[in-house]
Amino acid sequence: VPQVVGQLWGMTQSTKFALESFGRSWVTGEEFSVQGVKGGTPFGIKDNPFAEQYKHAYAPFRLLTAEDAGMKAFAFSAHLYGKGVREASLKNIPLRERPQYIRQFVSDVLEPPEGVSHARQNVLRQHAKEGMERAATLSFTNELGALGQSIAGASNASPIAKPVVTFVRTPLNVNKQSIYRTPYI
Repeated sequence: VPQVVGQLWGMTQSTKFALESFGRSWVTGEEFSVQGVKGGTPFGIKDNPFAEQYKHAYAPFRLLTAEDAGMKAFAFSAHLYGKGVREASLKNIPLRERPQYIRQFVSDVLEPPEGVSHARQNVLRQHAKEGMERAATLSFTNELGALGQSIAGASNASPIAKPVVTFVRTPLNVNKQSIYRTPYI
């Protein structure tokens, strides 16, 4: 029962964090990042060479950026809360004290406290990096490999191809994950 309650609590906290990140990204147009670590490549028109031609599409791209930030924030936060629950369990922290311990753990990863040792800073940075990798995988925004980059480059290089082949990274990552999860016979 405590594990289920902990999971539900972590999901509600992750949902809250995701909604806050969605709103912040919608208002600012910025992608999701923690401690300077970004979760995959952002959606958006900032780096698009044809941004001026597609400025009428700003709101939909901004919405995609915000939606992407919300999804990444949820996955990132859920990963951190899961790590916090596991760490609290491994340290045999009493059940009544676990919510506070997990909150502090997540807070420390999001914003490392002053005066913490370099070793602890590295551990917190590693937790943030792992969370961002998990968020990029779950939102299908991982960096592309050589083949994917060449396809995306061809799409971005042409004003005609860009509107037709707008989304390259996500479909390629979806296909990559489906191949990865397909059992071999």
